[in-house]
Amino acid sequence: MGIDAKISGDVWPARRGFFKNDHHIKLHKTPAILKQVLTKDTNVPIRKQDWDCQSAIGMLNYLAGCTQPDILFATHQCARFSSDPKFSHENAVKRITWYLTGNYTKGIILKPNKNSSICDFVDASFASGWSQEDSQDPTNIWTGYMLNYADCPFLWVSKLQMEIALLTSKAKYITLLQSLRDVILFMTLHDKIRDIFNLKFSKPVI
Repeated sequence: MGIDAKISGDVWPARRGFFKNDHHIKLHKTPAILKQVLTKDTNVPIRKQDWDCQSAIGMLNYLAGCTQPDILFATHQCARFSSDPKFSHENAVKRITWYLTGNYTKGIILKPNKNSSICDFVDASFASGWSQEDSQDPTNIWTGYMLNYADCPFLWVSKLQMEIALLTSKAKYITLLQSLRDVILFMTLHDKIRDIFNLKFSKPVI
């Protein structure tokens, strides 16, 4: 098992000329401001630039789903408001891009362990996205999980929870059930190909 990854210089929005008129480039160590959740920001100024926000988020979403799990949460926050982005959302998209620009040489290092099976890492953030502006929005629970096989991540998810939970424990159980859908699907696929590749399979670890 091995991976030969190469960096393409024509994927990131910053390299496609989206921010060509932005002369205030600031490299960041994190893709988003810590402990800050984006809101609708109906009372803040409108955007200052005219680049295509939805197209830029689409490119970032592609990277987040394929090779950059570290920007998944930040990208999903921006995607929520891509239909009517404000100045704060514009800055959030640019921050992700500048983060990638400063860390483009870093990536996922995979070291397969043949003795390890499926591991399901699950967590939920209860009401962390609550704000006075969105106080009537019940979908402020963030769901996140990562599936590993042979100590290598192959699926990561970060999104709003679509079911209403009134307790932290219930929010975590809902997230667990959502992740098990992918675990069961992978186990079914694994059963079909393990005889061909002579793979070992033990009980999943959660």
